[in-house]
Amino acid sequence: MARGYSKQRGDGTVAYYDAEEAMLADVPPAPGMFEFSVFWAVIGFFISVLAVALVNYAVEPGVAWSKPIRFSLSLLGVAAGTYVIGRAGQFLLHACWLLMGILIVLGILGTVVATLWHFA
Repeated sequence: MARGYSKQRGDGTVAYYDAEEAMLADVPPAPGMFEFSVFWAVIGFFISVLAVALVNYAVEPGVAWSKPIRFSLSLLGVAAGTYVIGRAGQFLLHACWLLMGILIVLGILGTVVATLWHFA
């Protein structure tokens, strides 16, 4: 009698396999860098609300415009910011870490050069 293997997938279905190797090889693909993420969308919502509030109260664009137009543009800005950061949040995080790493390396190199310049 052959031994069967099964596992429950993330979508609720159960997959059956004849060999353990086939079961272990069947893994879901990793999410891409530009796939929409609810986590990044929530973060994007708060960032875009803050950005729209700063623009509305600090810069005061469209003071002569009517309130419904300003309100509609504010909602559109929050929605666009939420979507863009929800879609590109992982990329922005990697870009931020890369920028921080570059700044740290440049700071260390600058310190070494300044020290050598001082004592040379």
